[in-house]
Amino acid sequence: MHRRRITRLSTAAVALAGTATLVACSNAEPTRDPVNTLTKPVTISVSANSLEEIVLGEIYQQVLQGQGRNANIHMDTRQIKRDPIERLRSGAADMIIGCTGALLYTQNTDEAEAISEEYAQGAASPNAGDLSDRTYTELIGSLPGGLGAPNPSSAVGCEQHDLPPIPQNIVPIYHRDLLVREEEQRINEVTRLLTTGDLESLTEEAHEEESVSTAVAEWLAKY
Repeated sequence: MHRRRITRLSTAAVALAGTATLVACSNAEPTRDPVNTLTKPVTISVSANSLEEIVLGEIYQQVLQGQGRNANIHMDTRQIKRDPIERLRSGAADMIIGCTGALLYTQNTDEAEAISEEYAQGAASPNAGDLSDRTYTELIGSLPGGLGAPNPSSAVGCEQHDLPPIPQNIVPIYHRDLLVREEEQRINEVTRLLTTGDLESLTEEAHEEESVSTAVAEWLAKY
């Protein structure tokens, strides 16, 4: 299946990183200035080990730049897995992009496991969509104060996570005071438009063309 190719392609992520607009890791973490929150550059943190995350980061970077907002991508090159929400909580990033199920496991493991048990028993049944909604709702309820997200995409990802079965819809998480209304509306729109097929194609095109930014720009131009 095409989706399985995403995990294999992730090994090319670091090689492709230089073709996107990236900001190197730094020991100094950014601080939040309430006065300049709505105008400061937006730092989007992605894992350097995941081509899928790099593509998603590039999507939201270009979305914000299209709204006249300066945005950059911070490559997290550490090999040790950590809670991506911690990047937001620590101030190292303003936005991360992940999958609802994987993120819920980091914030509320008990609820994630309960949903996973139901999902494994009836993922092909009519209630699978309800479990996707429940996963998102529980995730939002588990986020630290000050963080928010749009409704999740229908696109699913995160096959590289070694987790029990659970809905894995793509969703960006960011500080609620970060964006103006027009920026939020555009992020909501693009998140809604993104499909699993789009994500698969973008990841493969980024690998083949050796340019994340070109593949994403061509896709966004359609919308």
